[in-house]
Amino acid sequence: MIIQRMKFRKDGIIRKYNCGVNEIQHGGEFTFCGCAIPDAKMDQFHIDFEPTGKEYTGTIRNVTCPDCKTFIKYVKGLE
Repeated sequence: MIIQRMKFRKDGIIRKYNCGVNEIQHGGEFTFCGCAIPDAKMDQFHIDFEPTGKEYTGTIRNVTCPDCKTFIKYVKGLE
């Protein structure tokens, strides 16, 4: 699984999470929580997220983003 470290701003607070990369749709340019990875910068177009660092190979256990975890839980429930 590909992991992307992301920085999120919500209510003026910045948090960093590890997001899972959706490699199946849109050429792997989005996280499981729906954030576009390329060219996302918090200072442009009122975007409240941006990637930090490069993608890396990890496991589901490396995912710390609450929204990505919800998505993973949903998909696992389909089994």
